[in-house]
Amino acid sequence: MLRPDRRTFLSLSAAMAFSPRSSLSAASPAEVFWPQAAVSAYSLRSHFAWSRGRAQEPREPGIDLQGFIDFCAAHRAAAELTAYFFPPDVRDDQLLQLRRYAFRRGVPICGTAIGNRFDEYRGDELEQDVAAALRWIERTALLGASHIRLFAGRAKTLADPQRFEASVAAVRRCAQHAGERGVVIGLENHGGITAETLLRFLDAVDSPWVGINLDTGNFPTDPYTQLRQCADRAVHVQWKVAIRNEQGQHEDADFQRLADILREVNYAGYVAMEYEAGGDARQETAAALERMKAALGIGG
Repeated sequence: MLRPDRRTFLSLSAAMAFSPRSSLSAASPAEVFWPQAAVSAYSLRSHFAWSRGRAQEPREPGIDLQGFIDFCAAHRAAAELTAYFFPPDVRDDQLLQLRRYAFRRGVPICGTAIGNRFDEYRGDELEQDVAAALRWIERTALLGASHIRLFAGRAKTLADPQRFEASVAAVRRCAQHAGERGVVIGLENHGGITAETLLRFLDAVDSPWVGINLDTGNFPTDPYTQLRQCADRAVHVQWKVAIRNEQGQHEDADFQRLADILREVNYAGYVAMEYEAGGDARQETAAALERMKAALGIGG
């Protein structure tokens, strides 16, 4: 079979890309349901030597961040690198080495996640917390990722209008910084907040660089309804094996129902398995990941 030379190939590719009849342009992004599987490092939290800036005795077998990349490679998933498990004095060159390692292993770094407390801190503490978030936005870009998870705040503190506005203002500062570095902020439904509060917060921030980090296990009541209310503004998803029922108790999540909610809005982004239940974290995370892939129709 004859094969086109490089110049011919590029010419044909360009023609197809700009042709109105090209199959590549047959569907708009809003019509494509194309989720991509990932694993959150938080799933293996007890196996890391560092947690939230402090050394800990890792559960055997211990793991470092390169080992976590290997875990993701073995299970054909992207890596969500939770900031908690980096040493507090991590250097830029170490981040670049990790980025290179992930590239060589064929593992996309889909994002990072931090545990900010903008709604709770005031004065110097708040400034330090914002500075830490800005630093992690830069680290996220350095790692080659395009998403960082932040918290909007907890239900109790966000009920105070002053704390609500203070947290919104802090996120706006982060959004400006993130936009300059091509990083999208996902605000998580964390701390017992409802869909109504999260959407109101997102509207108040009013930035194209801020969306929702949709955690399937965090809404305190009526989870499937609230997830559906937020799904079309999700920029990243963290998938849990349990949800909270009307009594606030944990029960097994309906994986197919979760997948259907994302399918309804043609979600096309990363879905990170964040395993928090008991058992062997490695085995259970791997098993839950495969169940999630099946529900979403992700092959491999």
